[in-house]
Amino acid sequence: MVHRGGNSGAVIDRRGRGRNITRSVLFIGNPSTVTEVTHWAAVRHWTVEQGLKPVRELQGDVLYAIVTEAVADGTCASADAAVVQRVRARGLDCIPVYDVEPWGTARLSGALPPTSAP
Repeated sequence: MVHRGGNSGAVIDRRGRGRNITRSVLFIGNPSTVTEVTHWAAVRHWTVEQGLKPVRELQGDVLYAIVTEAVADGTCASADAAVVQRVRARGLDCIPVYDVEPWGTARLSGALPPTSAP
């Protein structure tokens, strides 16, 4: 799992000004069953709760990708397969949606830093 240090951060540009970066999770494919749609929605909701932005295009600071069963199996549209190739070329993980427990998020929890109590 790729870890880049937190949910969001600041980058200092050449002039010394900071700007916020929203970290995102790329969702690839279109869920095809009621169960997959429900699970997909729960995982998307979880990402938002973690302060991450669910996106459908590979741009910006993507931490990892969540893929449908068809994408994971390689039976997806060629456009989705091309996105997977670009994600992997960046060294990012493509995690099948059914490998994620949005209620426990065991596989994704390593992508985020531990939260500290105030």
